[in-house]
Amino acid sequence: MDDWQADWERLVATVSRDLGQWVDEVAQGVDDAAEAVVDFSDDVSKRLDEAIAPRLDEFDQEMQGFMEPLIDPLVEWLSTVEATLMGATAPINQTVDPILNEHSACVGCRNYHGQSYSGHMLVCAMHPYGWDDDQCPDFESTWGDRP
Repeated sequence: MDDWQADWERLVATVSRDLGQWVDEVAQGVDDAAEAVVDFSDDVSKRLDEAIAPRLDEFDQEMQGFMEPLIDPLVEWLSTVEATLMGATAPINQTVDPILNEHSACVGCRNYHGQSYSGHMLVCAMHPYGWDDDQCPDFESTWGDRP
């Protein structure tokens, strides 16, 4: 009876050892294949870089030469558009912003600034913290008339 148990233990030990060796060989093969793929991709990357980089540099220089004459007029045009939009929306902004910031005397005033600097609101140059009453003596309407 002891023979079949010893045979069984030897069989399990042999299968375990052989399976372990097979797994090690497969892992080594996978490592070798992965290393070959990495080497191949590095080689392809280097070759592409060598082939494309000079062309990309030439393209970049051509694009800079093409864009440079356009930049100054574009910036000037955008500044004009911005100034026009700011002028067109000023009455609306100077009406809505004081309402939202709870400065009722400043609603529609051309002098309203309403920007925060380091956490301190600058309402306008004449009254940095705003006017307490409903009628500010320095009010100038953005709408052309006094409310």
